[in-house]
Amino acid sequence: MWKTGRCLGGQVFFCMVAWGVCCADGVSRCSPVVEVVQRVAPAVVNIGTEKLIKLEYAEPERRKRGEMIDKVLKNLLETSTPPGYRLKHSLGSGVIINKEGYILTNYHVVERATRIHVTLMDDTMYDAIMVAGDEASDLALIKIEPDRALPTVVFVPDAEAPLLGETVVVIGNPYGLAHTVSAGVLSAANREARYEGEVIYNDILQTDAAVNPGSSGGPLLNIDGQVMGISVAVSEEGQNIGFAAPARRVMQLLDAWCSPRFIQKNWLGLELQERNDALWTTHIYSNSPAAMMGIKVNDQIHTINDEPLSSVRQYGEWLMQGSNNAPVRIGFLRDEEVIERQGHVQAAPRMDPRPVAEKQLGLALADPLSLPYRTSAYYLKGIPIVAVVPGGVADREGIRAEQWLSRINDMDLQTLEDAGFALYRVAPGDTVTLVIVDVRDMGGYAVAHSDVHEVTAE
Repeated sequence: MWKTGRCLGGQVFFCMVAWGVCCADGVSRCSPVVEVVQRVAPAVVNIGTEKLIKLEYAEPERRKRGEMIDKVLKNLLETSTPPGYRLKHSLGSGVIINKEGYILTNYHVVERATRIHVTLMDDTMYDAIMVAGDEASDLALIKIEPDRALPTVVFVPDAEAPLLGETVVVIGNPYGLAHTVSAGVLSAANREARYEGEVIYNDILQTDAAVNPGSSGGPLLNIDGQVMGISVAVSEEGQNIGFAAPARRVMQLLDAWCSPRFIQKNWLGLELQERNDALWTTHIYSNSPAAMMGIKVNDQIHTINDEPLSSVRQYGEWLMQGSNNAPVRIGFLRDEEVIERQGHVQAAPRMDPRPVAEKQLGLALADPLSLPYRTSAYYLKGIPIVAVVPGGVADREGIRAEQWLSRINDMDLQTLEDAGFALYRVAPGDTVTLVIVDVRDMGGYAVAHSDVHEVTAE
């Protein structure tokens, strides 16, 4: 049985909500919890790594958060290896939100991995790259390249508020024990999680279902099998207290992450913004499909292929599902006139940042996904710096070759195209924030020290 679901929101994806249900009629042991597990477990994954990264942050607020995560991982990794331990370092869990391999997990799970490994329920393993992340919410979006369509989850509708006392189910990989299930009730909503007096997480759900180290990133489910939240933390002060980021906040992040800027698959060449319950174009790229269709800035987009378009997330989902050179029909309003134009989807352009990075920042960059780095480097969360221009911006800041450029302004970097998008609108004289990571291999683990540099583009 298939049912249209909200995976990433909207009514775009078809989600398998009865995958593998095998309870026969009259089997008394087939409780609602069992049915939830059978439906959702195939969409829960294990996330691990070959080596661990110890992070040394220059920024005080990030350092404090890092200390908290170190304590959680210490409890996880010092536990004796139990039967069913899948990976050398099993860091956490994730949940598949798109059949093409987009997976939601915790930010701290993937930031501590040299290479990100994803293991499905059938033991198939894939390498993954990080697409986007948000430290404040401790959430991240990663991507694998599966050889088949994957089972996905459904999120609770926006209008449905959590009910205190309702039955909840947690699926995760605590201590590397794959697909462990626990059940309980929703204990509270709108909680704050604190560490040494500082608020680490806001607006979170609390449950008494067991959420142990390694369950992070797994789903918190209601009795209908819908994702209410993503497990983020356990309490040190007491037992049977776990926390989850609420689905509402997860969906807000996915609104931003489901955009051509992050997805980089298909492309129409327009950027959208939600304003006054409508979608408005904020930028049209030259020579793009949108430009060739005559779409302009401040047009109000309302349909794609005669289907209503109501959110940036829905637009991103449509691009994920589309194919290169597919015909498209866009309906929009301009000065109260209804206009419809036809065109074709294009593959997302490859924006090579290297000429701009060298000219404006004094950085010579390499492709982290090229064969030499993919086969030899174990740190792939950024862009490798192969040289600095003598006397240039980076050289004056003390940035060196063999370090990694991990962020430009607010965009985490995984590919050269990420840096291309981040630098696309940077002009000479603009202030640019660079996060530079220095990585040292210590044998059994790696140490990554990050520094923030505020520079002026030349």
